[in-house]
Amino acid sequence: MKNQIILMIFLFGFFVSCSDDNSLEIKSDPFIQVKAFYNIGNANDKHLDVNSKVFVYYGKCLWGIADYELKEDGKFVSRDGTDVISPEQQGVIRDIDGVNFKLLYLDKEITVFVKSSYGNMLSGTCYPSVSDSAQLVCNFSY
Repeated sequence: MKNQIILMIFLFGFFVSCSDDNSLEIKSDPFIQVKAFYNIGNANDKHLDVNSKVFVYYGKCLWGIADYELKEDGKFVSRDGTDVISPEQQGVIRDIDGVNFKLLYLDKEITVFVKSSYGNMLSGTCYPSVSDSAQLVCNFSY
């Protein structure tokens, strides 16, 4: 009986002294922030390209898309219609903060395309990999 009481006191003290202290700094989830601007003639006169559409594709760098057409929903469709590349994320730039995309994968290539709402221009870039947050700023000149 004495051993049981000592064991109970030990277990009570052990569980009361346990805590969920986490001394590691928790890093926020990596994201990509995308902003778009346009200018007409004068490069110093930048305007926010409100309502520009942004499309994010994972798993490949989309540089060989000359024979593809970008549809309104962000899908790239080959001219013969046999191949379709769909975005995994998409958004619209509404204000000066642009649009943020939480990264779905850190170990895949990421391609981001921005379609200007002011004119019919398309700009994009490919990240071989992203392990931290990144920012893409597109400047369209008309």
